Amino acid sequence: MSNILNILNKPVLGIMLFCFMQGHLFAQAQEKNTRLLPKLLKKEKIFDSILKNPGMYDIQIIYTQINRKKNRINFIDYHYNVDKNKYFYPSSTVFLPAAALALEKINDLSKEYDINRDRYVKIDNALTQEIIIYHDASSENNYVSFSNFIKNMFVSGDRRSYNSCYDFLNQRYYNERMHSLGFGNSWFLNKFNHAGGDSRQSNNVTFFRTDIKGYYIDIIYLKRHPTTIPFYSIYVKKGEYNPDDYYSNRAKILLGKGFVRDGAVVDSAMDFSAHDKFTVEDMHGFMKMLAFPGEHKNRLRLSEDDCAFLFRQMMVNDSSFNYIMNDRLNDPSIRIFNNPGKDMGFMIDNAYILDTKNGVDFLLTVALKCNRADIFGEEYYEYEKTGLYFMKNISSLIYEYEINRKKSDARPAGFLDTIK
Repeated sequence: MSNILNILNKPVLGIMLFCFMQGHLFAQAQEKNTRLLPKLLKKEKIFDSILKNPGMYDIQIIYTQINRKKNRINFIDYHYNVDKNKYFYPSSTVFLPAAALALEKINDLSKEYDINRDRYVKIDNALTQEIIIYHDASSENNYVSFSNFIKNMFVSGDRRSYNSCYDFLNQRYYNERMHSLGFGNSWFLNKFNHAGGDSRQSNNVTFFRTDIKGYYIDIIYLKRHPTTIPFYSIYVKKGEYNPDDYYSNRAKILLGKGFVRDGAVVDSAMDFSAHDKFTVEDMHGFMKMLAFPGEHKNRLRLSEDDCAFLFRQMMVNDSSFNYIMNDRLNDPSIRIFNNPGKDMGFMIDNAYILDTKNGVDFLLTVALKCNRADIFGEEYYEYEKTGLYFMKNISSLIYEYEINRKKSDARPAGFLDTIK
């Protein structure tokens, strides 16, 4: 572990082009404004319930306006009801940091080992050595790679793929790296379906060769000999146990007035203190850092190709995975790169929107509670009636504002313009 941390702490030289930089200089100046969004919301009656009773939906919004002048960018962050202490269950929005950090870690290790995101991998239980993942029916050749994990997370919401990224990072590194990047108000405690302390133990992740004749893997052999460390392995990330207890000393986060257990409502608040937390500000900031790395003093060590790959997976034109700008999915000039989540009565979407026809781009993050009854149980959630309705209308309102506002210099074309 110490060797990995040493690698990660070394400065990376020679990478000049990151995602949207393309040779431009970016200003670090940023402003926050809490006046614009309430003013816009007041123009539409459909938002009256939000403004009159903000606690009913607990909506948080961050909209970032992007202004360009002479190859410099100025961001203005507009906030509505944003509070780092206001909890919502982040659900699958944790996919994005896990995917980005996994790509970064692969890049760091590739300086010493012949690995990349397309190398085949298998996941073994670190305690029993039993193979957990060794094939992927959705891939062209039935093998598993981190490219497939990341695709599956964003295209089909596959939580098992997230667990594989979590294993590769391990709990301690995942949290420490996010905090070192400046996202210290969030924590990532659990693999999916591993609530509690189980996620402190990561599993073995083996990268191996299959592209050289004579090194082809016999899946049946590996299945029958799960303890085998194949001689064709390139790199093995051994399972690790996080010695730091992120659970027991955490202050309670009590929400709601009841929750459903065994088909009956328990009249008691639900404790979310052992669940993940990804604040709206951290979520929004992470997307901004990926899209505009020059704006952030801390950068991920990703190549332009990594960024293109990651954003390509986020551009899923499927209403099941797009809440922001949901009514614009069929517009060929609009690209929506998003990181959505929906679970436990909360709906969240975190997006970078690009309109190539009108020269408009902006960042928007919206989180809200879709549970007016304040009871945690599937039958009480109103994702379509409340969540999707407000998401669509809020994003349309801001998009129209962007279309009509006075622009500064034109946005220069970037590689994301060509992503299909």
